Amino acid sequence: MADTLQTTKGFWIRKHLRLLATIQVQDAASAAVLSKYNLTATVTGDPRIDRVLETANQTPPTDIKQKLDALAQWKGGTPNGDRRQCLGTRMERLASFV
Repeated sequence: MADTLQTTKGFWIRKHLRLLATIQVQDAASAAVLSKYNLTATVTGDPRIDRVLETANQTPPTDIKQKLDALAQWKGGTPNGDRRQCLGTRMERLASFV
């Protein structure tokens, strides 16, 4: 009975996953799980993190840059327009996860 449950458990969802043209996952571990069931997946990453890093690397609009420069001066830093100056090492920690 236990063997029958293991083979039928999840059968319906796996059957329907095979109908998809592509399966996109966030990491290699998720792709490895799918490969156990002969399903192929593309590792695309986490779009939320990708968007945060993309935004952090963009040059800010002039009005935002002025506000960031004022914050940097207020906190005792130099007004160089580098947003990471205001954020400290948080951006470096975030970048290390990617």
